Amino acid sequence: MTAGGHSHHVVYIDESGNGGPAGNINSFWVAIAVLIPMDERQIIDADIGSTLKNRFRPYAKEIRGSNIPHHLLPGQSLEDVASDVAALCDRVGAHIWGVATRHGKPPPSNFPIPNPLPKDIVRQFLMERINGFFQQGYLGSDDCIIVWDISDHEELRDFSASVAAFRNAYDQTQLCPRLAPAVLGGLSHDWKGLQIADIIANFALHHLGRKKMLPDAKKRKADAFEQKFYPRLQKNAQGVIDGIGWKVW
Repeated sequence: MTAGGHSHHVVYIDESGNGGPAGNINSFWVAIAVLIPMDERQIIDADIGSTLKNRFRPYAKEIRGSNIPHHLLPGQSLEDVASDVAALCDRVGAHIWGVATRHGKPPPSNFPIPNPLPKDIVRQFLMERINGFFQQGYLGSDDCIIVWDISDHEELRDFSASVAAFRNAYDQTQLCPRLAPAVLGGLSHDWKGLQIADIIANFALHHLGRKKMLPDAKKRKADAFEQKFYPRLQKNAQGVIDGIGWKVW
């Protein structure tokens, strides 16, 4: 809490796939955003650290969806890790959004960027959901920063620029003043909320791949997304997830 009574939140964002002309799951681009109070960071660090210690081989320094199940200890499963992460999301009251599209999908007719790439479409839809959440007064007057994995500098600059220039495609609403207009680049080793977004994004990629019957989609990861993560995506007042917390264009 700050002196004025406002608390701070962090939106951790991770993306998976590359939206390229491939006949596999990488033809998708998926982004996951996980909104968590800054005050819960110690819980996140402790729980992620515990999962890492108890379920992963000693050389694994962080949880990455792409390293599962290869980096797991004998007797540990990807379902165990998904259950841990889902329980942690419940514990800290996380709000989660996911957006995805695939190479070759034409953009919406009113899209604000000419000739957008899949990542442009996904990021626009993702920011519309996060921004709308704050514009509608959820979390009161709390402030929020966005943390994005710094490992890809070029994508970090690109994503930060898209946030700063954000406009809602339908009503031209600008970025809510409670959302910081610049994206903070962080190391996932230090900002463990990024590891939560990473595993959800990776499992979501396999879920999307399975729906299109792509050969490299892993059934168990798709199942884990559908059973552990999809039900925890943002809902509206009627309990609807599709179009609210989960948008596939």
